[in-house]
Amino acid sequence: MKTPMQELINQVEQWMLDDKEVLKNPSAWPNYLLVEANKMIDVKSEFIEMCKEMLEKEKEQIINAYEQGIEDGYWDPEDGYTNQFKDAEQYYNETFNTKGQ
Repeated sequence: MKTPMQELINQVEQWMLDDKEVLKNPSAWPNYLLVEANKMIDVKSEFIEMCKEMLEKEKEQIINAYEQGIEDGYWDPEDGYTNQFKDAEQYYNETFNTKGQ
């Protein structure tokens, strides 16, 4: 299983193959397409690097969500369950500040 960020990186890498294919046989393509293919490879490469930098943050968020789930599932003999959130949607909305977006 891949995270959404990993899937996005893979998808953009696949799109780059189209641009690289154009560059493999430059005589078969108009000059403007070669220029555009080079530009797109640069843009996509930079985007992939930005995504890779976000992988650690994504990992941290997944770990935090898992740990919050453990904490919410803890049974205290005196207090019962110690849920901070009533459900996963509340956790998501309050953690990632998405309510109303």
